[in-house]
Amino acid sequence: MTEFSKDKSPEILKSSDIIKVPHRFKIILLLYTHNKIGFTILRKLLHLTAGNLEHHLKVLKDKRWVKERTIFSFRPLLVIEITETGRISFQTQALKLKKLLDHIESPK
Repeated sequence: MTEFSKDKSPEILKSSDIIKVPHRFKIILLLYTHNKIGFTILRKLLHLTAGNLEHHLKVLKDKRWVKERTIFSFRPLLVIEITETGRISFQTQALKLKKLLDHIESPK
């Protein structure tokens, strides 16, 4: 089995806050597959507090991976959407992760 030093660890583990933080990975994965999700539904799916979800969304908004939009019906609804930048960035990170995982051998 290969040991990784800090300098020789896979590039994806050095560069991606998405892969390193499971909640952000789940948020982006859900948005990638569904394109947009209401804040309350996203919070319930991930079992996060509103404040915790807001923190992770702020990081993703700062990177321009997601955007928020308010829809007005009988009450305002905050909808989170993945941006084109987020979609492309997630695809790139997912392909890097897949490439890394493809090198894992099955147990004999």
